[in-house]
Amino acid sequence: MPNSRRTHLLEWLCEHKRATIDALSEQFGVSGMTIHRDLAELAKTGKIRKVHGGVVWVDEASAPSPSPSPDGKCEMCGVAASRMPFIIRRTDGQTHTACCAHCGLMMLMSTEGVASVLTTDFLYGRTVSARSAAYVVGSGVHLCCAPSVLSFASADDAERFARGFGGTVMAYDEALAALRHHA
Repeated sequence: MPNSRRTHLLEWLCEHKRATIDALSEQFGVSGMTIHRDLAELAKTGKIRKVHGGVVWVDEASAPSPSPSPDGKCEMCGVAASRMPFIIRRTDGQTHTACCAHCGLMMLMSTEGVASVLTTDFLYGRTVSARSAAYVVGSGVHLCCAPSVLSFASADDAERFARGFGGTVMAYDEALAALRHHA
């Protein structure tokens, strides 16, 4: 459990760049002391630095960012992977790129040793942690793959989008399960 939480914490910090202990405690539903212990371990990686009352991301150069694969194509379906990339970074340093959340989640099901997973917010084009994103599955908006799966940084944005364009709002695990069932 601590390793999983630390992975999610590191992804969150990669996206947000800084936070207070209190904010992280609330975000992850654990005590401030637990956050302090997690940050102490994560600080050993060199990617974050503990500061008075919080933490800052210090290794932006090595932070994964969505970008097309070397040939510019999705490793799952072969479509150009430039508009809404989904990035899977493995513990061995390998990075896999998909064109959209649908292909990324499908690829994730058969990828071992996953260190981090990033997706692109459909509305704002920002990089977000795929594990904390909200997804709209089966909307009337189709980027390339079916069923359509769109990523959103917030559940509120996903719900507003689904009211206008249809689809079902799902959390990360629910979207994976839906695609697993669909496959």
